[in-house]
Amino acid sequence: MRRFVTMGGKSMGTLAVLGLLTAMGCGDDKKGTTGGGGTGGPSGEIEIGTVIAVTGGLAAYGPAINQAIELAATEINAAGGVLGKKLKIVNKDDGTMADKAGMVAQELLNEGAVAIIGGLASGASLKIRDVTMPKGIVQISPASTSPALTGMDNFFRTVPSDAIQGAVLAKQAQLAGLTKVNVIHEDNSYGQGLAKAFEDAFKAAGGTVAANAEYNAMQPNFTDQLTPALAGAPDGVLLIAYPKEGVKIMQEAKARGAAAGMPKKWLFPDGLKDQMGFLDNLNVAKTLAEGAIGTAPGASAEADDVARAAKFKAAYKAKYGMDPGTYCDSAYDAVYLLAAAMQKAGNTTDFGAQIVAVSKGGAGATEFSPGEWAAAKTALGMMGAVNYQGASGKLDFDDNGEPPGFDSMNRPQSFYTIWTVTNGKIVDSTTVGP
Repeated sequence: MRRFVTMGGKSMGTLAVLGLLTAMGCGDDKKGTTGGGGTGGPSGEIEIGTVIAVTGGLAAYGPAINQAIELAATEINAAGGVLGKKLKIVNKDDGTMADKAGMVAQELLNEGAVAIIGGLASGASLKIRDVTMPKGIVQISPASTSPALTGMDNFFRTVPSDAIQGAVLAKQAQLAGLTKVNVIHEDNSYGQGLAKAFEDAFKAAGGTVAANAEYNAMQPNFTDQLTPALAGAPDGVLLIAYPKEGVKIMQEAKARGAAAGMPKKWLFPDGLKDQMGFLDNLNVAKTLAEGAIGTAPGASAEADDVARAAKFKAAYKAKYGMDPGTYCDSAYDAVYLLAAAMQKAGNTTDFGAQIVAVSKGGAGATEFSPGEWAAAKTALGMMGAVNYQGASGKLDFDDNGEPPGFDSMNRPQSFYTIWTVTNGKIVDSTTVGP
């Protein structure tokens, strides 16, 4: 049964509790209160811990994501900080290992972190949650998409659930004329959740999934996965992986040769949307990826969303001399949401209930965008409401603390970028959404 509120690090959570809170006029949702955490760093600083992989399977993403987090903190500090104090970002590398993620999250809490941004991998976020939830500490992930994370106390994310990405991938496969698509996925929360979401949606639309092959990132080769996935010359193969293992699987597929029955089309999810870490490392196998279709969370094509994304991209490039990578925008947004929630709550220990509020505002709320922290502080100082419009798009968290899922007619309510591999390059081709 879902728990709705944590108090002083102790969960109180049955429907009876919900009824009591509603009667008291405070039954908001499961994102109740925080408590029992740190009080920040030294006097004058608020410590936010980050558990971001810079080694292991997600090493291609981590460094740029850390830079995006630092950029947001720098902007906020330049505009006066939060509650009169500067944000201090302290990162711990989890090595793309779930158990290590829990260990380093505990280290961050011991050092005084009042919130955790991370992890990247869904398995890492689940382990971090085991540490943060009992203490009522807010955790917000910029990249963990497993459906298993939906509805957890004091857990938020700036990306939608893979329950949606699976449906979007299935639709793109249909539009490409694919009727038989096999799946290769890692044996972790991300791979299992997305593989199931895709298979359920694709079969519901009349498609066939003859093989759904699971692998472990530590295995020496991928024969046991490629053999069933390529059997019978499927129209397509969906490869759910991180760049390191994705490269190995594609190279092994290439080594098998055309006689092995290559698919007409490869399908890639967000975990492989990486030019340098994935595509450029394929070498001779790069020809296999040509024409592939991919998906990743994205903003709408509305002018305001495009402008906000461009503003963030320009600020990032001005500071670091390069374009931001995948999930940099959602990591940047995580910092702004935490800052706004703390400022609105007036403290750094009991602000979890404000995160949903600042993500969508309401009637009369002051909208603020990347780099506009001074305007947000002014509005909050006048006891007003704010609505953060992010670099990654309009967040508008639902009661689960994440971008909206499906409407009453089972239509996805979050936006996705459809990308292709064209002439060896990742090219964003269109945006789909509600």
